[in-house]
Amino acid sequence: MSALNNRYVSIFCFLLLWLLVEYSYACSCTTSRGVEDAISTYDTIFSARVIDKKLERESETYFSSADPVTVSFEVYESWKGTNTQNISLTTMAGGASCGYYFEVGQEYLVYSYNVTSVGLCSRTALLENAAEDLQVLGQGEQPIAGFQLYAGWNMISHIGKYSIEPLEFLADENFEFEGNSVEALWYWDAEEGRWYVYHRDHSIEELQGEDADLRPLLKIDAKKGYWIKMNADALFYHPN
Repeated sequence: MSALNNRYVSIFCFLLLWLLVEYSYACSCTTSRGVEDAISTYDTIFSARVIDKKLERESETYFSSADPVTVSFEVYESWKGTNTQNISLTTMAGGASCGYYFEVGQEYLVYSYNVTSVGLCSRTALLENAAEDLQVLGQGEQPIAGFQLYAGWNMISHIGKYSIEPLEFLADENFEFEGNSVEALWYWDAEEGRWYVYHRDHSIEELQGEDADLRPLLKIDAKKGYWIKMNADALFYHPN
């Protein structure tokens, strides 16, 4: 057998092995939950439109149905677990790993666990196909003008007309959380090529000890993006 044929055989065997591995762990929904059962089982239930989704590849060369996909929603109505206008959940990229396929622009009734994940085996469905669920659920709650922030880094913006000080922007009354969840606020000035930072626990002099090019963040300008570092999950209500 020629070297070229050996190469094709190797490629074929690799693809066959990949398929066997993927589908040996195929999703199996062993039970079908009724609406009442789903209401008591799932942590979060809401209707929403998908506004964005992003595939998080764990490998640059290998696609897996288990790769996570972050899906962002604009919430219409909520029955359990959330009351914000926007929420993001994670699902798997493929049905073989029980991932649910969401399409940007489509509307869904979503059932999720822990306000973070949603899967193929839930009662999640296109909103137009969820008449039975909606009849049982009844009237839900309208979302409030808040944004869910999570522990770690989040991107936020100031939607007001005028600039405000960081202390006003990060005032405790603008957050719903237990304890002090805000650590710092960062802004990247692309024209200057440097970071501006406001930190609740460290002065700019202390921070400059690690990076002398840092500058203090003295104001929050309208319609600009800022990175906020959270120590814990919190609901953010934009200051008027």
